[in-house]
Amino acid sequence: MDWLGFLLYGFVLFVIANFFVTGKMILSVSAIIVIALVFIILILFGDSLSSKLQKSKEKVKIPFVERIFDVIEMLLSLASNTISFLRLSAFAINHVGLCMAVYLLANMVQGAGNLLIAVIGNGIVIVLEGLIVAIQVLRLEYYELFSRFYEGNGKEYENISVQAKK
Repeated sequence: MDWLGFLLYGFVLFVIANFFVTGKMILSVSAIIVIALVFIILILFGDSLSSKLQKSKEKVKIPFVERIFDVIEMLLSLASNTISFLRLSAFAINHVGLCMAVYLLANMVQGAGNLLIAVIGNGIVIVLEGLIVAIQVLRLEYYELFSRFYEGNGKEYENISVQAKK
């Protein structure tokens, strides 16, 4: 039933994007909530509904409370991943703001100072952007990647020289 979660996410994104583009809601807020709730209910009971529609003899035995927490986890995951990717657009806006500030300062000066400020300012922007990228790479590697795969239940690390002495 992952496709229902995808449809719910797409519906919410479409409604939000349409509002920002046109300035009007495509549906009333109550209709949007009802449609979202229908999706959530279908996600909650999707496995049992599909087994009944297919007349399968294998009953899906997932406790209802676990289904509720699965839906909550899915919704939180969708929201947190969306916010995480919006962070990237904030970096792009940051880049534009820094470059605008450099060129505004450069335009305040005449002659060779204009070029000097533009070159030095762009150098500073490049260094800052490189620092931002380095920080994000480290964050993604250590927080996002390792938290998904690393389990701290293995053997303790011992240096080769310590192992050779044993």
